[in-house]
Amino acid sequence: MEIQLVTIATKIVGYAVAPIGEWLCYSFRYNDNIENMKNEGEQLQSVKNRVQHSVEAAIRNVEEIEDDVNSWLTKADATTEKLKKVIEGNEEAQMRCLYGACMNFKLRHQLSRKAKKIEQEIRELLESGRLFGKDVSYNPATKWMMTTTDPDYVILESRMSATKGLMDALANTTINIIGVWGMGGVGKTTLVREVARQAKEGNFFDEVAITDVTQEPDLKKIQQEIAEMLDLRLVEESLYVRASRLRQRLKPDMIKKKTLIILDDIWDTLDLKHVGIPSEGCTLILISRNRDVLVSGMGTEKDFGLGVLNEEEAWSLFEKMGAGGDSLTNPDIRSTATEVAKECAGLPIALVTVSRALKGKSLFEWKDALLQLRRPVPGHLTQMLVTVYKPIKLSYEHLGRAEEKSVFLLCAHMGYITCYGDLLKYCYGLGLFRGIGTLDDARNRLHTILRTLKVCCLLQDIPYDSERFRMHDIVLDVARYIASELDHNMLVMGDDGGLHAWPDVDALQRCKALSVLGGDIRELPEGMQCPALKFFYINGEHLGALQIPGSFFEELPWEISLLTHLRMLDLSGCSKLEVIPRNVLSSLVKLEELIMGNSFVQWEAEGPNNNGRQNASLAELKHLSRLKTLEIHIPDASVLPRDLKFENLERYEIVVGDVWDWSDKRETSRTLKLKLKTSIQAEEEVQKVLKRSERLFIDELKGIKIFVHELDIDDNLKHLKHLYIQNCDEIEHIVSSSMSALAFPILETILLKNMISLEQICYGQLPTASFGKLRVVEVERCQKLEFVFPSSVARGLSLLEVLEIKDCSIMRAIVVKEEGEIEDGDRILFPRLLKLVLHSLPKLLSFLSKGSLFMPVLMVLRTGRLFPELRVLELSSIHLEEMARFSGRLTNIQPITSRFQNLSSLIVKSCSNMRYLLSFSTARAMVQLQMLQVVKCKDMEEILTQDLGEEEIANPEELFPRLQNLLLQHLPILERFCIGRNIQFPSMKLLRIEHCPKLMTFIFNPVSSSMTARKEVDEMTTEEKPHNVMQPLFNEEKDVHIKEQEMSPLGFNCNM
Repeated sequence: MEIQLVTIATKIVGYAVAPIGEWLCYSFRYNDNIENMKNEGEQLQSVKNRVQHSVEAAIRNVEEIEDDVNSWLTKADATTEKLKKVIEGNEEAQMRCLYGACMNFKLRHQLSRKAKKIEQEIRELLESGRLFGKDVSYNPATKWMMTTTDPDYVILESRMSATKGLMDALANTTINIIGVWGMGGVGKTTLVREVARQAKEGNFFDEVAITDVTQEPDLKKIQQEIAEMLDLRLVEESLYVRASRLRQRLKPDMIKKKTLIILDDIWDTLDLKHVGIPSEGCTLILISRNRDVLVSGMGTEKDFGLGVLNEEEAWSLFEKMGAGGDSLTNPDIRSTATEVAKECAGLPIALVTVSRALKGKSLFEWKDALLQLRRPVPGHLTQMLVTVYKPIKLSYEHLGRAEEKSVFLLCAHMGYITCYGDLLKYCYGLGLFRGIGTLDDARNRLHTILRTLKVCCLLQDIPYDSERFRMHDIVLDVARYIASELDHNMLVMGDDGGLHAWPDVDALQRCKALSVLGGDIRELPEGMQCPALKFFYINGEHLGALQIPGSFFEELPWEISLLTHLRMLDLSGCSKLEVIPRNVLSSLVKLEELIMGNSFVQWEAEGPNNNGRQNASLAELKHLSRLKTLEIHIPDASVLPRDLKFENLERYEIVVGDVWDWSDKRETSRTLKLKLKTSIQAEEEVQKVLKRSERLFIDELKGIKIFVHELDIDDNLKHLKHLYIQNCDEIEHIVSSSMSALAFPILETILLKNMISLEQICYGQLPTASFGKLRVVEVERCQKLEFVFPSSVARGLSLLEVLEIKDCSIMRAIVVKEEGEIEDGDRILFPRLLKLVLHSLPKLLSFLSKGSLFMPVLMVLRTGRLFPELRVLELSSIHLEEMARFSGRLTNIQPITSRFQNLSSLIVKSCSNMRYLLSFSTARAMVQLQMLQVVKCKDMEEILTQDLGEEEIANPEELFPRLQNLLLQHLPILERFCIGRNIQFPSMKLLRIEHCPKLMTFIFNPVSSSMTARKEVDEMTTEEKPHNVMQPLFNEEKDVHIKEQEMSPLGFNCNM
């Protein structure tokens, strides 16, 4: 009893004392808790600012913010507010003490307790916030841009029946192909876009894609536009392969989505199979002027025709699209406007353009417009142009400025689709803009004019393309006719709506602008004279732009030096050009763009010993102080002046050295290719260009061991997107951990070749997110490189698509785990890798090494932790003997049901110690495989082998349903493709078997169905095997040698 009383008393004291102790602890540690909270709060604000900056950058890039990031920011804001209130309470309490009122202990306890709790919340937020880095967002699935009604769409009764019919057809699951036809300009595209918008909002479809086919279909462009709207990345060049991938994407069982495809502006029958659009699985709306093209050529199951508007609807559209407003309250104007609308003949494109051209005009302008519309049209116009000529010309005449008219006609001169950049050059060169002194000013003026032309419906934007715009083909035809009239003298030659034969001598004498757009025109007429020509062939002292790309002249006329107002000179592709007279280039002091890619290379050295030089020197470029764009090739680096400054260049492609070929690919705006004969440290101006480059090629760099560090690049090449380094014997590392900034933060491609001293790409541990944008890695002939990436870098390569490693004699692993690194078993390395090539790596033990433990290459493939999107796998000259020590006898690519589901090409060459290539379970997973090649594998006995414990399947089994190309070559002990199986290759087109002397049958069938095929056949010698049941390969001969041939779809089985 006494013991129990003591125990109870102890508990009572404990319950009473503990809260008091806790209360006193908060009170006594008040100042520490408040100060700790403030310090943690400052760190939180810093991390929060960094996360917020990444979020704002992502929003500007039209990316979606991850949910956990938004949640973190919300919690951080709430915690920050709590912190502020505690600080305010503390400051208020301190103010009381100043006036003699000491803080009461209760308030001291409360504030201290809150501070301690907030401090803990902040620490948790800091821990999670620092994990974000810059990965705060993702690219959302591309959505069709038509989310609101087109402003040009007006609800009209005659269009409501077509709209309802289209909607009913879209809702009918038995109808796959729908046609909409009608004359140009009746509003087919506008109506279909509105119907598609309504269908999307009504959840008829999950995704919508639209593209223009045009008179000259570009299949690759059509495929690309559809794929981008469906978030499909097409990296292949082959039209056939691209079509196959697009067709697979559009199948409903692929992603369980309903898809609507709209093909606009179809002029002739288009083979949908060549595009990659399946006959079933998605719904098509086809738009054309010709009903026969849709019904007979394209096989539409339902079609709708659109005609011109009746008089009442035409007036309604006319009134709503621009001409309405206060001016039409005047009865005189209204009566004239009614007559104007009638002259548009019910054609929507004419009604809209005229209506907007006359918006806000006075009575006399309306009457003058009516007079113009009633004048006769030129007699040789087509019936279509007769209808629209006068309304469109009226809109042209009502453009406010001469500059707007000139730009409109120049657009017609350039074709159906126009590039902003090209139009700017031509406008500037022709001097269309008055009071404009620089290209930047001209660019701003051009954008202002183009906006006006789009508002007037004379030009149109192209969805998803910010670099180009289009002109409706009817507007284009009218504009070209206007341009060819006597007052304008602008001629277009070619099949694309232009002249098919050269005009007469008088017309050429008057011609101011001339375009040749294809067709059968191959040469200029003999004795051609165009004294007024400004565009195409050049004659004029005040010329602003001169473009003569691809010409075959050998010497540039010295008269070019007289063009002192020239701001742009384009000599690209003039491969025969060998002479540019001295001082011609230095005379062009106003030059802003000098483009000489794949052109003149005979630069002469400047100096006292070369007074008799006849050709241009690079020193002449010193006089071009306004130069902003430069494309130039300098094969001999010794003629490059050291004091030639490039600091004002904004766009450039500078090629120095004799090892580089000129490339016309425009991946970036700043490219430098460099091979110097001196140390780069002595070339200060070259280093400045190097640091700003987006695409960098380096050859034989001298005096450098750590590429980034010793070049004194303090920002780690923050602009660089593509890096190619070759033949640099002294470089040991590309980047080291001594650099505090991120290494190559936006680099997409790195290629390292013939780097005989390279030991590591990354020396030491780099900051997180280094190489974070990398997509392509190619390493070749780096004889001291033992691995490609440390695991800390490899984990960040979430965008990597291509990895090629070739001819590295001591490479033991592709990725090596760093000491002290925590294992993350659930992390997938290289989740977007599409292509993996490993070639001639004799010491390779592992793809992923963990200290002294090596995981063999082929075992990694079965783990499921690498390459879920892999499409191309090439293994060549990978000697597996050493790997066998770690995995018993490694003989094949091990089974895994989902590892290779996206693989389209598998090539295995010169790999030893492989008795067979695949198990049947692995083969079943390869549903996308189109090419299989096995070459020079000296230990290969069969291609497919039965899985352990699996029973034979009697019925024919379809393997590799998409396999088209099978090559078996130089396999000295190959005896069969497989044992005891009935298999089919339904898509086989090309089969080639060469130099396989022991191949007696394609599929071996054992004598007894009860024998275990794998065990007993493997234990037999060649002489013991039952030849009497061998199936012939394809004929009775033993020595089978099948040359390359096209084959119909075949099925192979044991009874053939």
